[in-house]
Amino acid sequence: MCVVTSCVVRCSLAARSDCIELWSRTWNRTSHPAKRHGKPPDFIPSIPPEDALGWDSPAFAQLYGRTGRCAPLYGPDVRRLDPWLLVGLVLCGLLLFIALYGDRIAPHEPIFLLINGPAGTDRPLPPGLPFLFGSDAVGRDLFGLVLVGARTTLLIVVLAGTARLLAGLALAILTSWLRPVRLLGDAAADVASAVPSTIVAVLAVLVFARQGAPAPVFVGALLVTGWAGPYRLIRAELARLRAAPYTEGAIAIGVSRRGLLFRHHVPHLVPVLALSVSQQIAAALIALAELGVIGIFVGPTRVLNIGEAMRAVPDGVPTSFRVPDIPEWGGLLALGRGIQNLYVTRWAFLVPGVAIALAAIAFAMLGVGVARQYRRRNLPQDLRTRRALAAAVTVLALVAPVFILPAPHADAVELGEAARSRAVVGSDPGAVLAAANLAVTPIDRATTRLQQVGPAALRVDGPSGPVAFNEGAGADYVPLLFGASGGGTIDAPLVFAGWGVSPASFPPQHTSVFSTGDFGTLVVGWEDDYAKVDVRGKVVLVFRIANIQQGLGRPVTPAPTADTLMQSAIKRGAAAILWVDASRAQIIERGQPDPYRRLVADDPLTTAAGVPIFMLTPEAADRILAPVGIKATAILRGQLQGDSAATPGSSMARELPERAHVELPIAPVASSSHSLVALTPAPAGAHRLVIWAVAPSLATGSRSAGDALSALVRALAGRAMPPLVFVVFDPRGDPVANAKAVRATLGTTPIDDVLAIESLGGSRLRFATVYGDVVPAIDDYAARAGAAALRTAGALNPDAPETGDLMIAAGLSAFVNDHWILISGQGPVSDADDLRADAAAVLAYAVARYAAAAPELVR
Repeated sequence: MCVVTSCVVRCSLAARSDCIELWSRTWNRTSHPAKRHGKPPDFIPSIPPEDALGWDSPAFAQLYGRTGRCAPLYGPDVRRLDPWLLVGLVLCGLLLFIALYGDRIAPHEPIFLLINGPAGTDRPLPPGLPFLFGSDAVGRDLFGLVLVGARTTLLIVVLAGTARLLAGLALAILTSWLRPVRLLGDAAADVASAVPSTIVAVLAVLVFARQGAPAPVFVGALLVTGWAGPYRLIRAELARLRAAPYTEGAIAIGVSRRGLLFRHHVPHLVPVLALSVSQQIAAALIALAELGVIGIFVGPTRVLNIGEAMRAVPDGVPTSFRVPDIPEWGGLLALGRGIQNLYVTRWAFLVPGVAIALAAIAFAMLGVGVARQYRRRNLPQDLRTRRALAAAVTVLALVAPVFILPAPHADAVELGEAARSRAVVGSDPGAVLAAANLAVTPIDRATTRLQQVGPAALRVDGPSGPVAFNEGAGADYVPLLFGASGGGTIDAPLVFAGWGVSPASFPPQHTSVFSTGDFGTLVVGWEDDYAKVDVRGKVVLVFRIANIQQGLGRPVTPAPTADTLMQSAIKRGAAAILWVDASRAQIIERGQPDPYRRLVADDPLTTAAGVPIFMLTPEAADRILAPVGIKATAILRGQLQGDSAATPGSSMARELPERAHVELPIAPVASSSHSLVALTPAPAGAHRLVIWAVAPSLATGSRSAGDALSALVRALAGRAMPPLVFVVFDPRGDPVANAKAVRATLGTTPIDDVLAIESLGGSRLRFATVYGDVVPAIDDYAARAGAAALRTAGALNPDAPETGDLMIAAGLSAFVNDHWILISGQGPVSDADDLRADAAAVLAYAVARYAAAAPELVR
């Protein structure tokens, strides 16, 4: 009976009703001598009520007789909250509040980049004005970043710490009763403990997801080795509890392992579990910081080049930065790396570092407080008290407003929805602007340019008969019309000039050891293609040689421009040129502008009669070169991939057993453009936001941009309009001159930003700009407006030819000194499946934010 009574007392952490149920169920299964009298033993009713079951209670004194000696061990003071627990609850409650409302209380949003600070300051901007704790390397408010990034950071580390604890707890429970499994678990824990978790996290990020690994990869990487610590602690505590006398007594009377474990052992584990989970969360925070210190980000990242937005770019100052989309605290540490930040701009890493340290302290104090509070108390019992109910109501009151409060910038979202619902195919922008009581200024221009006036023709007569080719963007060839070319009808023999390279035309140049290789030096030993064949009065087939890489991993040598190589053939008397460029098709397939568009725009056709130039596909070239056994597709593919065998230096030029018939009708064509400009009422000299709709599109002829602009104007009807400029731009004829005429109409009007839209076909919107400081903003606008859009990986290279082509086609060449963003569709799709509504929603959201003086839009 003494053993049984001891078991009851030592199980006093369980509720009274649970103990009575336990002993009553056990009584029916045992052969106790009192059972012959048909009644349970007297000690079952003597179990004291749970509110009087203290070591100094009268009930315990009557049952065990040791009140005087045990009274100091457990008194009324334990019903008070432990000071450590109280402080931990307050600090963790503050962290919860910041995680829930950090994006609402942040003084500046992460999409605002202050590139040019006050005079005499450089990025990172120092603490003070305009940012209380300074800025990071790209000019974002560090305090705001810490507040906004708290939700992601704390969610990651809490998930990682909890996953480690649960894995360790599950394995400890499994191995506590099975010896073979225990030996295997202990061996695995020894191995896992020997591997640093940071190394595992680095490998997981770099191998499985590389830069921008999603948060689950990081959590899983910490779990691989982190379970071993909690496992050892919990298994040791379970072993101690299993050897306790009350456990032996329970086993002796037939209590099941499951009941013993979950009803009596697990409540005793609360202090160990609390300390362990707080340690694991702190360890996850430290691991996140360690990844940041070595420059590894958790979550998607983008490269922001802010050089175009800077007033001046000093020598040696970096302008390109890898920035995480979500400002988790480890990523802020990664941006704060560098010798300068260590000695001069310490706030760049101190602010996120202090945030990480304070969060670790808060979780540690909570864990210690829970452990101290429940050394001699029953957590399941306390969860049924009024205090637990009050705590649950407090947490609910803290969390519930997140789901009740309207989304940030609700007015912008509402205007976006209004514009989305008003998108109509085939709108007349001029009539819509006039209906909104806006004064519309037409800008008409008439030009005469040499253009193709009829279908071109290409036919090759060979040994096996005539071979005809089709004209068109997706067919065999397209004519190329620029200054050195022309039109006419040519019937002449066909020759193959290989790469069309004559070393004498490219004398070697001395270059720096830090620059790319020199083309003239590279080809000085090559055979002269034009020395092997006579191209005078003949149709010449030439391969376009792209940048040359002599072997994988070797430096790339830039090749001459396409027009330079074409001029070389024209200078030697070629009657017509069949130009084969494999890189052009790859560029167009990736959705980028035609690389020859800028050549046509910068050097327009000057004569109707000249040398016709056709751009052939590699597959069409294969058909022409079939009689001599040359595969154009294989050679050009190898050259693009850096295969040195494609450019061995020996000439491929040769005569071909074929004749070519070429026709290209060219004549002067008069064209006219009709653009519209309308300004909203505003004070003189007010800064304005330009909404620029390219209609029709120069590439596709679509007028969908005008429909999106019309939807925006309809949504603004009856509302107070901010200072705006609506432009319906017609690029036909001379797009550069047309854009200059529109810009001249605006005069000296200060322009903050230009939001241009063009050809809205496809399934997702795509954004393009050379200004890296507006990339996060436009992606955020699209997400909040509910628009289907591709994620913008970074800013365009302003010096790339395709960027110039893009600006010319959209008329943005007139705004080289203004921030601009081009919004277009992902690809050419029919009008029934386009993005007019999404584009209108994004424009409306941006207009509403501009009306609210959003700092990311106001210059």
